[in-house]
Amino acid sequence: MRVISGKARGVPLYSLEGLETRPTADRVKETIFNIIQYSIGGINFLDICSGSGAMGIEAISRGAHATFIEASKKACTVIHNNLEKTKLSDNAAVINNDAVLALKTLNGEYSIIYIDPPYENDFSKELLTIIEQRKLLKKEGSILLEQGALAPVIEVPGLNVYREKAFKKAKIIFYQYS
Repeated sequence: MRVISGKARGVPLYSLEGLETRPTADRVKETIFNIIQYSIGGINFLDICSGSGAMGIEAISRGAHATFIEASKKACTVIHNNLEKTKLSDNAAVINNDAVLALKTLNGEYSIIYIDPPYENDFSKELLTIIEQRKLLKKEGSILLEQGALAPVIEVPGLNVYREKAFKKAKIIFYQYS
């Protein structure tokens, strides 16, 4: 796992050992950033269920400011270590809290919100609903939800699916406000 582009290009990232997290594959990450690359510079990027922080760090490397939400203390330590290793800490905020609780208290608007919850304990609909209700997404912003390849697309009032990108084991669902 490494940073693909930007200021920290090529820097290998630390990851968590064990089965607690499932890092987004470099191929998936690269495809996502190829799709959203022109909307990254200077934006606020929210990385929910961050794991090692690879998605948010990729966004920072390309010019964004990122906020990471992660429940695991171990994972937050890895995120901090990765931010230091890439020298990108100045453009980051790390919140060590349950994603649902953190979203309910978060202030501000984000241009891109990336959600990568555990596939086996999926609370994506609740996260999407909170984001829509609290208007955490900028008007022209996008929510990207990573799901298992066979998971059904989640429908949430106030959000429209405008794109899907399938991979071998995962798919990314792109949402915008209705």
